[in-house]
Amino acid sequence: MRSLLLRTLITTLVALSTTGTSCRHATGPTNTDERDRHMAACRDYLEKRDLDAAYTRCRLCLEYDRANPECTNLMGVQYNLRGNFMEARDWYKRAIRYRNDFAEARNNLGALLMEQDQRYDEAIQLFRSALDINPGYVDARLNLATAHVRQGDVEMVAGQQWMDAHHANWADPQVLRSTFADAEERYALADDQLRRLLEIDPRQPRAWSLLGYVELTRARYAPTENARRAHLARAEERLTRCVELAPPDSREARQCHGNLGAALENQSRCDGAMAHYMACLSTAPRDPECLAGVQRTYSCHALMAGALRASLDHVRNNPTDAQAHLAVCAGAFQAGLVELGAGACENALLLDSRLCTAHVWLVQHYRNVLNAERTVGHCRALLACEAADGAAAAECREVITALGGDISSE
Repeated sequence: MRSLLLRTLITTLVALSTTGTSCRHATGPTNTDERDRHMAACRDYLEKRDLDAAYTRCRLCLEYDRANPECTNLMGVQYNLRGNFMEARDWYKRAIRYRNDFAEARNNLGALLMEQDQRYDEAIQLFRSALDINPGYVDARLNLATAHVRQGDVEMVAGQQWMDAHHANWADPQVLRSTFADAEERYALADDQLRRLLEIDPRQPRAWSLLGYVELTRARYAPTENARRAHLARAEERLTRCVELAPPDSREARQCHGNLGAALENQSRCDGAMAHYMACLSTAPRDPECLAGVQRTYSCHALMAGALRASLDHVRNNPTDAQAHLAVCAGAFQAGLVELGAGACENALLLDSRLCTAHVWLVQHYRNVLNAERTVGHCRALLACEAADGAAAAECREVITALGGDISSE
């Protein structure tokens, strides 16, 4: 009897001990906590482009929650980044099935269909549905505008082919309007989305880039010379804004420099066009359109003088040589080609921020064109240079003081 009572007591104590341990575990991480931890890690690894680690963490997230739409979508992103587009498409569709109002997955699927399959109509429907869910979704609105622009480009090419095949008169405004009406309709839809976006966030370089590109393209089928000039002026304004906002080494900056070069070239401003084509090549030395632009503008007679020609030759063959851009800057300013000079100096500083002489040239240039903000900016940069010339530094202190700036930190 005693022995049975002892065994019963021991069993009870073990049960209580186990129950106590169980309670302590309950205060630790839950499955939801672990799922969210792996989800956050997956996102972080995707941003770092560590795709193997991202895959592992996403799989762990899905082990905790097999129908989790966020981690399912992230699995699609990592397959997309690997170039496995069929697999990515399946994961995006699965994420939408798990959560029908998942704007991010709809946008991602739309972007894949647009970029890889050119299935623009389907992509547009997905982008629109994402915006119905979240009207402030910037990427979805940019992608929607991009899809409309791509459709406009398709119609533009078809119109050009029709004009060439029928030997149509490009000088006939009525023929031009009717031939490119479909392209213009697509571009107008893109315009509408981009203007809405810039009301939400006016500092989106990609939006300014697309607006500038549309105006540049419209100039090609403008029915009158005045209309063509107006489109080119608007293209220049919008692409300049893009260049100001885009990170200097970004894809948007390269595209905007290239298109801005084309806008200036079409206004017969060869020195300015050359500067922007060179800026494009400084970070993308093999860009075919910018290389072709350099070749075209190189033949302008104003650029063919002695030392400047030699400097341009060197830059053309060595577009990432900062000193070569600085030599073009000096030669162009001395020749009175101020757009080329300013662009070349900006390129030189992009490639090597230590070239203080470029700041000296740019301070003088921006003072001459009455751009106070850029004058002060380059003056401050010049004053931070160890090798700053005494006279130039003194002049900059006077300029900053005259414009109401504070030089105490210089």
